[in-house]
Amino acid sequence: MDDGKLGVINLNNMIPVPDSAIIHIDISTYPDEQYKNLLMNQMRFIRSNEDLIKKKAKRLYQVVNSEKQTKLNERCCKFLLLEDAALSYHVQAISTTEVAATKE
Repeated sequence: MDDGKLGVINLNNMIPVPDSAIIHIDISTYPDEQYKNLLMNQMRFIRSNEDLIKKKAKRLYQVVNSEKQTKLNERCCKFLLLEDAALSYHVQAISTTEVAATKE
């Protein structure tokens, strides 16, 4: 991000995350001003480049899942496997919630 000044986004490490697992943070509560500024700058960068980031993520996802570039696949998460695991987790979490609700 910003030629490395703000860090990097490693799209090769993308993982599926259900909305229920997302934790929103309030950057203004961080006591370290330097860290808070870094987080704010990262957030601004990501928001202003959201479409490009999503486009690159989608392209990487397609290339890796086609398994045509062995070297790239070695550096990336196994997206389809992770999606299956996330789906199984989500289904299991729903089932557990339903069972708990019926016991009450």
